[in-house]
Amino acid sequence: LVETQQGSAALPLDVTLEPLRVNAAAGEVGLMAIAFGDDAQAEKATPKGLSLVNPDDFDAELLPRDAKGEALALVQQVYRYGSAAASLQLRVAPVAAELRADSWQILSLGDDRMLLAADLKVTITRSGIFRLLLEIPAGMEMESVSGASLSHWTESEVEKKRLLTLHFNGRTMGEQEFHLSLTGAATGANKKWQVPRLMLREATRESGILSIVPEQGMRVGVVEREHVSPMDPRELGDAPGKHATEALRNGALSFRLLQNDWKLGLSIDKLDPWVTAQVFHEVVLREGQMSSSVGLVYQIENASMKNMRVRIPGLTEAGAATVRATGDKVADFVKVEGEAD
Repeated sequence: LVETQQGSAALPLDVTLEPLRVNAAAGEVGLMAIAFGDDAQAEKATPKGLSLVNPDDFDAELLPRDAKGEALALVQQVYRYGSAAASLQLRVAPVAAELRADSWQILSLGDDRMLLAADLKVTITRSGIFRLLLEIPAGMEMESVSGASLSHWTESEVEKKRLLTLHFNGRTMGEQEFHLSLTGAATGANKKWQVPRLMLREATRESGILSIVPEQGMRVGVVEREHVSPMDPRELGDAPGKHATEALRNGALSFRLLQNDWKLGLSIDKLDPWVTAQVFHEVVLREGQMSSSVGLVYQIENASMKNMRVRIPGLTEAGAATVRATGDKVADFVKVEGEAD
């Protein structure tokens, strides 16, 4: 049993193979097999002085094996040779991994910022890989990335496109899951705003579910869509818990992403708050003193508010100093300068 090995450059690689010979042999005949692991394949084979035979004719006991005795390579071609000169011109190419991605995405739109949270499931077949590349949407910044097979992540820029590289702990295959969080500036009111698209490079198939969740006080509508299909948020019963809950919020829109070059344009309008109030005013009159207690119950609709103004007429400067305000939502109260009362 003779074993040899030889280093090689990165694939693709051109190599010339010849059978092992016995010097001064009166006659010679043999079989030469070409076997590959999961990450390489024969792109082109040109035999000289060789005849192709059935792969089952070769003794598979010669294949390299792991500790469990399982073969590390698969015989793809077997040639028979004789005493005449024989060689095989072989071009070895890498096996391209096949990537399929499925995602659940939530885009939350607010007055201060927008947040994109994505659960990404990537299925890697045919060949293992060491990293994944995703295009970061314009105007968005990476906040966090997590995943069981993730070693670390880096950002780079190639051809004016920002890329996120997810580095694995080693050569990785099978189904891998990641959670990504990105932030961006608030959109404000916009007649036609393009939804940022998170795209996995080199993916042969990409699909998913996208939910648009506006904050209270914002109204969104669809003005353009391509390769997306609207859906009822109530159909997201199988979605991860957070996605299903957020998608059912009032005013949310959900879409099924059909392929990786989808486009979605939205109109975004800001609504004014609609406020109604119930007032209960109680006055206690004493000799030399009048005490007022006012209970206010506000009903705020359409949009949220950060402050309210209440006019209290007829107070002297001393009387204004006695004003107090309490309530679950009250953080502070101050006198408005330059205003009467």
